[in-house]
Amino acid sequence: MVGIFSHDILHKQRKGVSPFIASVILILITIVVGSFLTSWSQDLAKDQTDAVTRNTKPECNYVFLNVQDLQYDNTTAKQLSMLVQNTGTSDTQIIGMQLFYDNFTEESLPDIFPVDLEAGSIQPFRFNASENIKYIQIISSCQDKSIKLYGSDINII
Repeated sequence: MVGIFSHDILHKQRKGVSPFIASVILILITIVVGSFLTSWSQDLAKDQTDAVTRNTKPECNYVFLNVQDLQYDNTTAKQLSMLVQNTGTSDTQIIGMQLFYDNFTEESLPDIFPVDLEAGSIQPFRFNASENIKYIQIISSCQDKSIKLYGSDINII
């Protein structure tokens, strides 16, 4: 009997957390995690909204860029020339151009930018450039109106 009695005492002394306290702890953990997720998702949504707002200026809806006469002079001049036209009804700026070559190098064109491009106007560009252009990036102040032209679009003269 002594062995059974001591075993019962051990069981009575070893008590776990009551189900009520365990439930309260789980609810508190859930509330804390939920509040962190809510705060994070609100910050993320605000950041995304701000980014979209920055990139979609109302005047940019009326900017349309077109490139004409894209040519590479393969003689001794080794020059790239083009006409960039704003066929829209709002003004914009060309804020940069980059050339990307087949050998994975890139080149930012001379520091003449930004160049104003009024609605309906045409702006000529002529630059020294190497051969084997993979593509050209024309960067507009209206980011969603930037243009990417591939080497296959270039007339070699």
